[in-house]
Amino acid sequence: MKRISALQILVLAIFFACQASAAPAPYKQKKFFGPIPLSNISLSVGFVDGPSDEYLAEHLASWATDFGGEDYFEVISTSPFAQIGYERMLSPFHFVRANLSFCYLKNKSIGYFFTPDPDPEADPPLMRLDFDRELKIYYFSLDIGFGYYFVEPKVQALAPYISGGFSGVLPMARLDTDAVRESGASYDLPDENVEQNSLQAGLHAEFGLRYFITDRYGAGIEGRYQMSQSKFEIHNYNFDMDYSGLSFALNMYYYF
Repeated sequence: MKRISALQILVLAIFFACQASAAPAPYKQKKFFGPIPLSNISLSVGFVDGPSDEYLAEHLASWATDFGGEDYFEVISTSPFAQIGYERMLSPFHFVRANLSFCYLKNKSIGYFFTPDPDPEADPPLMRLDFDRELKIYYFSLDIGFGYYFVEPKVQALAPYISGGFSGVLPMARLDTDAVRESGASYDLPDENVEQNSLQAGLHAEFGLRYFITDRYGAGIEGRYQMSQSKFEIHNYNFDMDYSGLSFALNMYYYF
């Protein structure tokens, strides 16, 4: 009897061991992956507010005043931006992310100043030039960061998160100046048309809410603060262009 009981116990142990090995490993899946796939790609659209060319605008206004004129600058208005991204989960709460962002910033001014007339016999010897300036900035940013969910992501659930990291920033800035004489004839100002590109470092931080519609699709909102700047040279001076500001975006995610 003892031999039979031992044999029965051995057979049952082998049976349950086979069943356990054949079944999925829910603990490991939950610990590392959860119900949401490891990776996602995303598309975001929104608006950014805060970038400023204050020092450049002040210089150009002061420069026009020194030549008997004035320069009336606007501020850089709230601007649209777009972003594509990739994320990979490291645990149920932690993820790494990489984003490529683009926004278009613009600023305008109108004004006038006086300059010596190229005609030595002109009377008066100074001519008035009226001008329109337009500063256009194409701002690209590659962001690498790390994020943390406050709750474990689940299907049909809302998950708040924070993230932050470093950025490689490529601002492409161009100042175009169109000038005309009082007669209406155009006048060339080559020193007032400047184009400059640079590669800079920056920082970024985000807070967002994400809703998992299914285990493949999600949507959310995200607030972001970015910190970066570059230089812009004109009239033999360098001026800080500040791209720091807040942005708000609507995000769509596809998990795979």
